[in-house]
Amino acid sequence: MAKHYFFDRLQSLNLSNNKIHHLPTSIGDLPNLIGLDLCVNELEALPESIGRLEKLRLLDLRQNKLTDLPETLANVKDLIVLDCSKNLIEKLPRELRHLKSLQVGKFQPI
Repeated sequence: MAKHYFFDRLQSLNLSNNKIHHLPTSIGDLPNLIGLDLCVNELEALPESIGRLEKLRLLDLRQNKLTDLPETLANVKDLIVLDCSKNLIEKLPRELRHLKSLQVGKFQPI
């Protein structure tokens, strides 16, 4: 299958306010993604493949219906901003404590 040059170069993706219920596993196939805005959707879970976004610095998950975060998110070592406020998350994965670059983390539930 031919690689899509555009997606290989994609650095920022804003999918906010789209009533998205789930993300495809292929979200992890964006090697240069730095910013991912998924706020104000209907997401109940994130695919494990999100942990393959090694260059990701900003992940905005505000106002969804997430009940947890995948442990693989701890693989995103350079993540600086993680906002998962206004979700249904009661407990964060212990693995997230390994995110040494994290400077802003917002976790308050609804």
